[in-house]
Parts: sequence; C-alpha cells; structure tokens
Amino acid sequence: MFPEAAPSAEFLEAACAEARADSEADPRNPEALLRWGCMLLELANYREGEEKIDLTQQAIDKMQAALIIDPELPRGHWSLGNAFISMDYNHEESYRDALHMCDMAPDLYDEYQARFAAQAIARGPPRFSSQAGGSHARGENSGGTASAGGESIWWLVGGFLLLGVVSVGLALGYLLGEGLG
Repeated sequence: MFPEAAPSAEFLEAACAEARADSEADPRNPEALLRWGCMLLELANYREGEEKIDLTQQAIDKMQAALIIDPELPRGHWSLGNAFISMDYNHEESYRDALHMCDMAPDLYDEYQARFAAQAIARGPPRFSSQAGGSHARGENSGGTASAGGESIWWLVGGFLLLGVVSVGLALGYLLGEGLG
C-alpha cells in the first residue's frame, strides 16, 4: 500500500551511474555534479568503514566542484553542509571535538563580552551632532568645541516627540477606523 521509505542500495548505485554519465556528458553542468554528489552521499549511508568515508569524500568533492561552477546553486550549499555533517559523523574524533567546543562556548562568550565591554569603555560614550552627515557626525573636529549634550539633545528630543506624535496618530486612526468599520 505504501511505497518504500528509503531507496535501496541498488537503486542508488544505478542513480549514481546515471548522474555520473550526465556529468561526464556535460562536465560544466553544476546540477549534474550536484546530483551525482547527492547520490554518492545517499549511497554512503549503505556502506561502512573506509568505503563510507571514501564515498562521503567523493560526494563532497562533486558538490564543491558544482559550487565552483555555480556559486549560487540553489541546493548546493545545503547539500554540501549535509555532506560535511555526514563526514563528521563518520569520525568519532570530530564528534568529540565538536562536543569540546560546545563545552567551551559559555566561557568564550563571557570572555568575548568582557573584551567588548573593555573596548566600549576605551572608546568612550558615543557623540551626537546636530549636523547630520556633517564633520562632527563623521568624528572630525572643525576646530570648534563639540557639544556633549548642548543642541544635539534637542534634535534627539524633537525626533522622539515626532515619533510619538506619529505613533499616537496612527494608533488613533486605526482605532477609529475599526470603530467605524
């Protein structure tokens, strides 16, 4: 009643042979190379040991070749990512390295945040200017003194007031429009 859930090894071998023939007929066809790589990767699931690793590496090679021809191949990057994941599952050492990196992530995040905060403190507070796009906005000093809050604060206040008025106006328009509809 239901079709087979997974293709057989014989089916995948035939599909690999067909994709190989298509690729050899037109070596610059990235779709044929990608299809060949995908079939090799699927076939690798039916193998064990070195043969599985070899087929997975061949699949990666075909997918990379397809992406060299067409770097924006729709399924290319996704398929290559799956092949790399499959390769990592084939190597216990890679899996252990991945677990080790996951264990280190919280410490590295804390260290990154501390460095980021230190850099922000070293740069000082951000400077605002009333001259949008002017020399002060670009961090240049034209010889005058930069106001650390003088008239630039009024531009900020005015901007926020304008934003508030527009937001309230839109909200009222929406509410009144709903009441009438």
